[in-house]
Amino acid sequence: MDKVEVPRSSAPGPVDLEVLPRLESYRGHNRKDEETEFGSTITYDPVVQRSLLRKCDWFILPPLTFMYLCNALDKGNVANAKTDGWDKDIGLTGDQYYLLVMIFYVPFCLFGTPISIFVKKFSAARVLPLMMIGFGAMSLFTSIAKNFSQIFAIRWFLGIFESAMLPGVVYYLSTFYKRGELASRVGLFYAAAAIAGAFSGLIAFGVFQIKNPRHHAWQYLFWIEGSGTVTFALFAFFWLPRTSDTWWILTEEEKAVARRRILEDSSSEINEKFSFREAFRPFKNPLYWVWAMINRCKSRVFDCQDKPVHCCSKYCWHCRLATGASAPSVLVATWYNNNTPQESKRAVVTAVMVALANASGLISTNVFRAQDEPKYVPALATSAAFGGLCLILVASTGIWMRWENKRRDKVQGVVLSAGDIPTETLSEGPLNPSFRFMY
Repeated sequence: MDKVEVPRSSAPGPVDLEVLPRLESYRGHNRKDEETEFGSTITYDPVVQRSLLRKCDWFILPPLTFMYLCNALDKGNVANAKTDGWDKDIGLTGDQYYLLVMIFYVPFCLFGTPISIFVKKFSAARVLPLMMIGFGAMSLFTSIAKNFSQIFAIRWFLGIFESAMLPGVVYYLSTFYKRGELASRVGLFYAAAAIAGAFSGLIAFGVFQIKNPRHHAWQYLFWIEGSGTVTFALFAFFWLPRTSDTWWILTEEEKAVARRRILEDSSSEINEKFSFREAFRPFKNPLYWVWAMINRCKSRVFDCQDKPVHCCSKYCWHCRLATGASAPSVLVATWYNNNTPQESKRAVVTAVMVALANASGLISTNVFRAQDEPKYVPALATSAAFGGLCLILVASTGIWMRWENKRRDKVQGVVLSAGDIPTETLSEGPLNPSFRFMY
């Protein structure tokens, strides 16, 4: 395991005078894109860095984005199948359809964190494709399910297999990108969900034009999306690198730069041993619960979009409401990942945040009631209220982090940013007076 040794402050007050010069030295090296380690200076070749980033952007990010696209399609295909009479063909009655939608979120929230621990221990590059095979298989099984009980069981296992997809991918990206590079990549990744929502209805409409007296059109939808998911998962299993050290496409120089970049500005330790006690320590900080509340609010707004495309076209203002629904996801995911520079903590924090956010699915499926169709006025009013709360929390949290950094600068008599602080110091959390929030 690689570890960068850095100075630590010995008291909960201002930074020690002996520490400040070393922090200034570290800050200077950061600006020159260098790293100081036991007195030695290593200079990064900008050409090598650009080559490394290009390879990550072209060979890691697109497969992960497509994996999440498949995830979103498989999760929402029952909504489109319902427009072709799927619910009537298998004999659903009353609120059974809404119960099937809701039950998905129970295992999704319960199993996300345990599976994310496996992602940390056994590599996201292997665990995530296996989970993808699982939820692709559930889509295939849905095509042959004949009653409520069978679909109920399938939806339960679908929630298990999909639970670690989002936190696993965000964690995986943080092992290849520096903190300042993460937001734009996470944003592109989140866009896959929006793309899935935009095109899933169009795909379903095209598939439903298939006429075969032996099979229902909605069965073809599950077959096509499920088989496509499983096929791509097999490709991803062999394509995605476990770590930068084992990635065959990188040169030795690029591997060295990749490792040092992460140690410098992402993780205090690479391939660290997992500790349950340390992994859950961040939740002692109230700020993480504020981030969780923001996630919860934005998910409540986003859930109002999870309807077939033919409904969305009728409601222009509903689409405008959804315009900014994904932005808090990117912002908050970047906030809690960038301010948690320790692999085990980051893996668990991301999983818990996603689980808490998706707990809103348990609410939305009960708020969007059949008797409120087609306008869903109570549900949309609730979503609008959560959207307003989300706006207040995001703005106040961003302002508070800026204020707290300035307060620490004033107390310590030095102006520092998060990029100026060694990752080992940042890994100790806000209790260390040298810690600076990255926003």
